[in-house]
Amino acid sequence: MFPENANWIQKENRVYPLTLVFLNEQPVKHINDSSKIAVCSTCKELRLRRSPPNIVDTPDEIEKVLIYY
Repeated sequence: MFPENANWIQKENRVYPLTLVFLNEQPVKHINDSSKIAVCSTCKELRLRRSPPNIVDTPDEIEKVLIYY
């Protein structure tokens, strides 16, 4: 996400779905206010928010497909 596209929300004491998918990533904190984290415009709007797909458990059939396909 580019800085000019970032929206900021108050960080809550919960596990964010994106950190479940990408285990080594943490929400980006605002440089002047560490109580806020960066989100996209869709995530900022509560009614449009959705969880990222579960990419950890890929079916064997898909894993067998060669990368160039």
